[in-house]
Amino acid sequence: MHSTFQKVYKIVRIKPSNFRLLPTSAAMSPDVLHLDAAYAGSACLCSEFRHYLDGVEVVDSVSFNPHKWLLTNMDCCCLWVKSPSSLRDSLSNNAEFLRNNASETKGVINYKDWQVALS
Repeated sequence: MHSTFQKVYKIVRIKPSNFRLLPTSAAMSPDVLHLDAAYAGSACLCSEFRHYLDGVEVVDSVSFNPHKWLLTNMDCCCLWVKSPSSLRDSLSNNAEFLRNNASETKGVINYKDWQVALS
């Protein structure tokens, strides 16, 4: 059991016997493996901290937030994806009111297909 849960059940006074441990494996085969480096990702831009990203080549996507350490004034998220087409295929929305010539002819990158929000 992760130490966080051990602490939580002590704080809220839940008996450990009320928890059931499920076996896990770091070698599992997820369909998609994402690295959320919200805070530490900015530090990894510095050469002395890059070793924290050793093994990153096995993930499908990485995100980090420059607004947390890099003094970006507005919320900002950097996202890298190994397969942009998989991301677009899962989030694309071709509602009639969203269609336009530039998007239909692939003349522009339509970032509405790269995120949940339309803007």
